[in-house]
Amino acid sequence: MITFRAITQADFASLVRWRSAPHAARWFEPLDLATAEAKYQARIDGTSPTRMHIVEIDGEDAGYLQHYLVRDYPDYLAAVGEPNAAGIDFLIGEDRFVGKGLGPRVIRAYIRDVVVPAHRSIRKIVSTPAFDNARSIRALEKAGFLQRTTIDVDGKPERLCILQLS
Repeated sequence: MITFRAITQADFASLVRWRSAPHAARWFEPLDLATAEAKYQARIDGTSPTRMHIVEIDGEDAGYLQHYLVRDYPDYLAAVGEPNAAGIDFLIGEDRFVGKGLGPRVIRAYIRDVVVPAHRSIRKIVSTPAFDNARSIRALEKAGFLQRTTIDVDGKPERLCILQLS
């Protein structure tokens, strides 16, 4: 069973470990506990427009996802060009859940159970993994996203993937 819960400070150690895991480290800046707190505390307090969740698979913490309105981040909006979309980012962090085909199921469930209820007026979801992150792009495609183009996000090439909601 796939469920989601809001992130707490107690999850910061897992975030650090997941982002440092061999399958993930290439895609993320190094993170320690102090940096995690500085970066993610506002998402817990509700002072950031980004909402972050831990995904649990059969009751075990497996990774994290986050969602936000694209228009809340002007530089990102300029790169993406979708003012009425929500954005998502994701990481299956626990090694035992990686490579099992869970990514597309987790993404679909997150959109259905969390993102759409939080942003009822949106009709598109975007995600922009690194242009050469084939595993994430494949998971997005299997979840129904279409690749559009490569865009520049903060000086890095990322692949714009869009899901049109019905």
